[in-house]
Amino acid sequence: MVRVGTLPFRMVALASGADCCYGPEEIDRKVATWTRTLNSTLKTVDFVNPKSSAVDFRIHSIVEAPSKRNFVFQMGTSDPEWAVKAARVIQHDVSAIDINCGCPKHFSVSGGMGAALLEDPDRLVSILTALVQNFPHLAITCKIRLLPNIPSSIPLFLRLQSTGVRAITVHFRTRYDRPSTKAHWDMVSEILRVARVPVIVNGDIYGWESVQTVKRTLLESLRDERDDAVRKEMLDKINRLSFMPARGAISNPSIFRQIRAYLDASTRSRDIEFETAMLDVDTPRLPPLTPVVDLARLYVRLAAYFEHPGHPPVKYTLGQMVPPHAPRIGKGKPRSPSAGDKENYDSSDRTSAARSGSGSRLGPAWASFDNPVQVQEHEGVLREISGNDAATMTVTSPPPPAPAPATKAAPKETICGLMYPAKSMREVCAAFDDDEWYDRMVEGRQQGQGLHDGGIESAGELVERISQLGERGL
Repeated sequence: MVRVGTLPFRMVALASGADCCYGPEEIDRKVATWTRTLNSTLKTVDFVNPKSSAVDFRIHSIVEAPSKRNFVFQMGTSDPEWAVKAARVIQHDVSAIDINCGCPKHFSVSGGMGAALLEDPDRLVSILTALVQNFPHLAITCKIRLLPNIPSSIPLFLRLQSTGVRAITVHFRTRYDRPSTKAHWDMVSEILRVARVPVIVNGDIYGWESVQTVKRTLLESLRDERDDAVRKEMLDKINRLSFMPARGAISNPSIFRQIRAYLDASTRSRDIEFETAMLDVDTPRLPPLTPVVDLARLYVRLAAYFEHPGHPPVKYTLGQMVPPHAPRIGKGKPRSPSAGDKENYDSSDRTSAARSGSGSRLGPAWASFDNPVQVQEHEGVLREISGNDAATMTVTSPPPPAPAPATKAAPKETICGLMYPAKSMREVCAAFDDDEWYDRMVEGRQQGQGLHDGGIESAGELVERISQLGERGL
C-alpha cells in the first residue's frame, strides 16, 4: 500500500496478528541505485538514495529479519534485467520479493509495470523466471488481477505458477473495476481448482466475516461434487487459503488477530467429513477489535521514533485510520476513551464490514487498568502476541456497556482537526497529546538511547514481542 506499508505500520500490523506484511511498491531502477547502510541506533537497515541522501526504504533488522519470513519486498518492474539488478541490492535483507502485476494506476501502467504486465504475459513470465533462477534462496511471488475477460485468467494463472513462484496473490477484480465494484469471489473456486501453489485472496477482505463468506462460497461450490478425491483436495486447499486485507487493515489493523483466530478455528475441520466442515465454519468466539485510536497512537510513536516515512505520509495514513470525529485525547485525560466511546470511534464507524467485537479491550502496547478483569484481558493479549498461549484467542470479554450516541466534535477538538494542519512530526504527535513525549524521545535518541529509553518503553516491549513470534510468515 503506497504511503501506508512503511516500517511503522508494518510493525503495528505484525503486533496485531498479521503473518507477513508487504512494503510499498518500489521501482526497480530506483532500487538498483540504493546504497545499503546499517543504523545501529534504530537497529534498521537503511537504503539511501544517492541523489538526495535521503532514506528511501527502512527495514528493521530484528523484527523483519529474513529468518522471520514476515516481510515481503514489493517491486514494480517491466524488465527482467532491471528486476535482477534491483533484487541484488536487497536480497540479503528480505525473505521474499513480490512483483506487482495488478496496480492499475497510470504511473505503473504507463511504464509497462503493474496491470500492464497482464497484457504482456511473455514479459511477465520472463521477469518471474529470471528472479526465480537467480535468487533460489528467496521466495519469489506475484500479485495479479483478473483479466477483463475473466475466464481467461485461468490460463494466465497456469503460466505464472509454472515459473516456480512460491505463491500468487489474486485481486479478484479487473484493472478496470472501481474499488467500489464487488470482488468476483465466484472465481476463487476456479483458481483453486487449477492451483499448485499457495493462493492469497485479495479484494473486499474487511475482516473475518469476509473470510467466512469466501470460505462458505467455496464450500457451497463443492456441494454437488461427486468425486471424493477432488472434494478432499479442494477442502484441503480451502483450509490452506490465505487472505490479504488492504483497506480493511488500514481501518483497523487488529482485524488480523480476528482473522487468525477465525482461521485457526475453522481449519480444525480439515480431516472431518465435508458435511461437518460446512458446520464448523460457523462463527467462533473471537477476540474483540483493538480501538483504532490506540493503534493510531502507537503508529505515530513508531513513525516519530524511526523518523520514517516523514509527516506527510503519516498524515495520509492517519486520515485512513482515524474516524473524522474521533475526539482528541487531551491533557490530563485518560490515554484511551471509555469503553463506550471506543465503540463509537472504532473502525466500524468507517467500515461497516469490519464491525465485529466489543471494542472494549485496550491495545497491547500500553494502557493502565483499574480492575482485575481488564488486567487479565490485557495479559491475554500479550500472551497472544508472544504466541505462548493460543487459548487466549478464544477468550472474550464481558459485553461492554451500551455506547452513548456518537456526537460530532468540533474540528479543533478532534484528532484529525489537529493532525491535518500539522507541518512536522512533533505537531502530528501533538494531535495525540504526545508533544512532550516527542521532546523526551528526541532528546533520548540524541543521547544514543534505544527503544527502551527516551519514553518509548511500550514500543520497545512491542518490538521484543514481535521478535519472539518466530517463523509464521510466507
